[in-house]
Amino acid sequence: MPTPGTELTGGNVSPTDDTGAAKSWADQARDLRAADPQQVFVRRKPIVRVWGKASNSTIKAVPRQLTCFVGRLHLDVTGEALATFLHQQGILDAQCEKLVAKNGRVFNTSAFKVTCSPQFESLFYDESKWPAGVELRDWIFYKKDGRH
Repeated sequence: MPTPGTELTGGNVSPTDDTGAAKSWADQARDLRAADPQQVFVRRKPIVRVWGKASNSTIKAVPRQLTCFVGRLHLDVTGEALATFLHQQGILDAQCEKLVAKNGRVFNTSAFKVTCSPQFESLFYDESKWPAGVELRDWIFYKKDGRH
């Protein structure tokens, strides 16, 4: 059943005007210009349905690297120092890239993009391995145009 302001035509739902007539594409585009510019459309990542587990396959998969944002570290911490710390915690292949503030902004703490093999995930997310106050978040990958 179509919702108010829509019309069911040939299996498609079309927006309608106040008289009940189907709106043209030009009228629909004009309505979009009047839409709230703050309205945000979130495109969620597709849900992974299956994680392969077979070890006797003739083809091989490439495991996805674990990538995280690590923040609220002292300004003096370097990528090398963080990688050494993670190696001491048992995460042997950590790569740490210190993030640089954009647009002339200045921060009182440093932050890093950290990647490692997924085999170290339980160690990486173990709160007891990290100094008090450090923040870890999943890294969000954006396309060059600023979208997810």
